[in-house]
Amino acid sequence: MPPTPTILSIQSLGKRFGSEQIFSGLSFQVAEREHVALVGVNGAGKSTVLRIIAGIEEQSEGIVVKSDGARVTYLPQEARFDSNRTVLEEAQEAFAPVMAAADRMRELELQMGIVDGDAFDALIEEYAQLQQRFEAHGGFEMEHRTEEVLSGLGFEEEQFDQPVKQLSGGQKTRVALAKALLADPDLLLLDEPTNHLDLTMLDWLEDFLRGWGGACLVVSHDRYFLDRVTTRTLDLSFGRVEDYPAPYAGYLKLREERTARHWKEY
Repeated sequence: MPPTPTILSIQSLGKRFGSEQIFSGLSFQVAEREHVALVGVNGAGKSTVLRIIAGIEEQSEGIVVKSDGARVTYLPQEARFDSNRTVLEEAQEAFAPVMAAADRMRELELQMGIVDGDAFDALIEEYAQLQQRFEAHGGFEMEHRTEEVLSGLGFEEEQFDQPVKQLSGGQKTRVALAKALLADPDLLLLDEPTNHLDLTMLDWLEDFLRGWGGACLVVSHDRYFLDRVTTRTLDLSFGRVEDYPAPYAGYLKLREERTARHWKEY
């Protein structure tokens, strides 16, 4: 069986703030469809690593390589944004390319009624391409999927038409999480996604991520959540990263064994 292609490759990554070196020499890879936890003490730089991968922050050294055409979505710990859209409209922004295709298809339908010959054939060809894109990116299920994800994250149907600007900070973060999940990226970067979830929402998110086919890199202090949604753990400590081929509970055991072996070798 051929190896799973790599979607993300980090090589000798380093970050300083002024004279302080936060981390250096970080190297790891994430394969397509792989679910990976990034753990470590507060201040180790976990959120910084996610922001560098997302292209929001610049590294001081090293390189970040993503596979060609890979779509990456990043969810910060707290979503600080204002919007004049409703909750439903904001969540559906995840489908912006699909909605743009639908708008263009409606324009083409009007044009096709007033042209013929080669011009008509050209419009038909463009329309077919747009229709294929619309279907491939879930255009027909867009409304159902949006309502399903919002409901899973604790929004009642009567809240769908509520303006986002009226929401609390925690509710805005849940809207941002809904958008991130609906975007269906190739690589999902989640920074403390469970912060504003109750147990019912948490169970729903765990089920969603377990059944999701994209790759994800997750930072979370919820060890039980990590055990349920990841299969590999990266430990960022003392400015370095160590790789453990196990979810959180297995990582703790492997780390203890590795530490004991290092002491014995020392």
